[in-house]
Amino acid sequence: MRRLAVAILAAALSLAGQAAPKFSGKDALSYTKTMVEFGPRPSGTPELDRTRKYIESTLASWKLKPEVDAFTESTPIGKIAMYNYVVKFPGNSDRIIIVAGHYDTKRFKDIKFVGANDGGSSAGVLLELAHVLAASPKPAASVWLVFHDGEEAQEGPWTDTDSLHGAKHFATKLQASGEAKKVKALINIDMIGNKNLSILRDTYSTPWLNDLVRTQAAVLGLTGIFNHDSTDIQDDHLPYIAAGIPSVDIIDFSSMDTFWHKAGDTLDKLSADSMEAIGRVVLASIDAIGKRP
Repeated sequence: MRRLAVAILAAALSLAGQAAPKFSGKDALSYTKTMVEFGPRPSGTPELDRTRKYIESTLASWKLKPEVDAFTESTPIGKIAMYNYVVKFPGNSDRIIIVAGHYDTKRFKDIKFVGANDGGSSAGVLLELAHVLAASPKPAASVWLVFHDGEEAQEGPWTDTDSLHGAKHFATKLQASGEAKKVKALINIDMIGNKNLSILRDTYSTPWLNDLVRTQAAVLGLTGIFNHDSTDIQDDHLPYIAAGIPSVDIIDFSSMDTFWHKAGDTLDKLSADSMEAIGRVVLASIDAIGKRP
């Protein structure tokens, strides 16, 4: 009996001593490739349904099951069923850190827009973050990964009423439940896969969180992926800021090769190195936020 107890203890110590897997940009890019191959993925389309099934099956391979935040949104082209996915990793406190990104693509009538960078890269990085967190020790604060649906306008140009559908819905839900008060920070990632990555400083973002992310990049020797330009960016972080949640948007909206909302936003423009750099900075930022008072 004593030998069995010793063996069990040794096995437990061995597992505890195993290092968490490192973030793999190659794997993040592979997940993105699969989703891009489904074609254009606007909200409410069969292609986005296939994307959701792929996200579910990939998470299931790591024994993870997302919570589904389903809702129906009124849009200029009619009512559309939308689905946010939330993957929760309990921490050592009831405080919450959210990392979010969108997985839908912009709807176009005149071009085939597969959104490799805009919609694809954020979803691929979120999946690889789930892989790493699933095999990591319990974090200081709980970590939620949120896949937003409906980030894009459903018809024509971006407007205040036709944009950020999933983020608005989930932020409102957090306020209604009282959980918004428990969220220490939200990190939103968008268009973070292109080869010549150059992240600007969003002026809507919470200043201390903007600084923290860049400090972690410096610690990792990854300051080269950030630039010194500042501008205001309308993205999925805005509804959370309105809800009183400290938020930062990590987005490349300054490189000439982002191919934003153009047919050229294809897989060949993406870089595993860029996606890996963002994944590493996000993981380091999660750790640093969790250690804040």
